[in-house]
Amino acid sequence: MKAISIAVLLLCSAAFMAWAELTRDEIAQIIRTELERVGEEIAAVKQDIAEMRGEMEAIRGEMKAIRGEAVSKERFLAMWITIFLAILGVPYLYGRADRERVREKEGFG
Repeated sequence: MKAISIAVLLLCSAAFMAWAELTRDEIAQIIRTELERVGEEIAAVKQDIAEMRGEMEAIRGEMKAIRGEAVSKERFLAMWITIFLAILGVPYLYGRADRERVREKEGFG
């Protein structure tokens, strides 16, 4: 009786081991499945990177536009300062010359 129970036990353990083993095709299928998952994750990461690059390019374009506006604003301000000084300065200088001429004619100079 002991011999039969030991033989049945050995047969069952051998059968479980045989059931637990995977064939090469099954292993290849498992590897393919996992590689597909990894490939999908990589594709998603690549897409995210592409989106980030697009956003970075848009930001760079905006920064260049802002720089261009800043330069043009500085030039605009310089232009108006020049015009303002010309409006005030030219009459003052001509007026000064006229005042000196008047003084010379009146004999004060």
